[in-house]
Amino acid sequence: DFSQIESDAFEVEVNQRFPIFRTEKRPFFMEGADNFSFFSVSNLSTPVHTRTIVNPRWAAKITGTHNATTFGILTAEDQLPASIAGTGSGRRAFSTIGRAKQSLGGDNYIGALYSGRERDGAFNRVAGMDAGFRLSQANVISLSFLGSFSKSSTTTSTRSANVNFEQVYETRRWRLSNNYEYISNGFQMESAFLRRTGISSGRSTLAPNFYPNITNAPWLRRIVPSVTYAYLYDLKSKLWDSDLGFGLSGSFNRSGSASIVVSRSQEGWQGRTFRWTEYSSSGRVQLTKWLNLRGNFGNRGKIFFTAVPAFRGRGWDGGLSVTLQPGSKLTQDFEYSYSDFHHQGEKIFDVHIINSETTYQFNKYFFLRGIVQYNSFQNEMLTDFLSSFTFIPGTVLHVGYSSLYEDRTYIDDRGIDSAKLQNVKRSLFMKASYLWRI
Repeated sequence: DFSQIESDAFEVEVNQRFPIFRTEKRPFFMEGADNFSFFSVSNLSTPVHTRTIVNPRWAAKITGTHNATTFGILTAEDQLPASIAGTGSGRRAFSTIGRAKQSLGGDNYIGALYSGRERDGAFNRVAGMDAGFRLSQANVISLSFLGSFSKSSTTTSTRSANVNFEQVYETRRWRLSNNYEYISNGFQMESAFLRRTGISSGRSTLAPNFYPNITNAPWLRRIVPSVTYAYLYDLKSKLWDSDLGFGLSGSFNRSGSASIVVSRSQEGWQGRTFRWTEYSSSGRVQLTKWLNLRGNFGNRGKIFFTAVPAFRGRGWDGGLSVTLQPGSKLTQDFEYSYSDFHHQGEKIFDVHIINSETTYQFNKYFFLRGIVQYNSFQNEMLTDFLSSFTFIPGTVLHVGYSSLYEDRTYIDDRGIDSAKLQNVKRSLFMKASYLWRI
């Protein structure tokens, strides 16, 4: 069984330039996922994103550790939807992912990765290596290379590459980081979460640490000013993206922290370059043992990507998270997110998203969880209820119920158009697994 035990969290999906990353929630693929981790920088956020295996008919996986070597092998037969399989090719695909990582002592390692997807008349094969070395107590470098060899049912084979590099120098007083990423035109990796191709990008951050000893402010532990410069050059459009940001953050008692950032940004889109100034802030604090607060908000320029021609506006983005733990057994998480877009004094859209999750842990074996989510832009509400009994890791019983409500328009008894949330989908499931040790 390859189904999820809970639905994906609602997120802002309107006016997004790139796909939204969805975390893996299928127990089969979550187990041993760390064995497949591979160093990358940003646009290739993860080379092994198992949600690209959409609808497996069967799958098999081996993960483990032998002495200083960790390894993982995953293979699956997938029934791809037409949007991924494309026309003129079979919808059955065979995916194989292999990963090995050799520890060289301390933080030093070297690893290798292979990813392949084969289907009728087409394939995508990627192989590469990554490594990490601690050059000194304060200096660490990481690097990786991936080479892609692909062929579709209608085109000849192509070769492309991806390169990642990062250097971090960190002491009690200073932190300096630099990274670089290159993704060639036509790079393809069907097992990865890949935002864009044909780019050369880099980022540098310098942040000194100050530890003030202020008699009147014993709650202040650290102050960190920072400056960050990032750039991205699009190899296809020849346009530049850049961001120069100045930040100030602090650490306080009660696990508290706060930061403010002001930056000057530009982004290329549809042959034009858009520029704006951005303001953002965030913070968190553990007020008591049972109450944790986190929040962020910012105002920045935004591009309305779906318009032709595209135009620039401004908008607010923000969120608030509250975690309540009145006892050792009960946990209540509440999250609120907001995003809007304004152009020449007119509000183009706004989105309110509410996520609530309640968990009651009866003992180390058994818990109940209820999730309620609401998206104002889509006018829909989702409820998830789950009971789970774990005898030992791997031997688990899940029973759950999920329902989706959407805002539907109808004509009432008086002939007046009305709208209300109506239940449009519901499901009840039971999942059981047994771990057999030999």
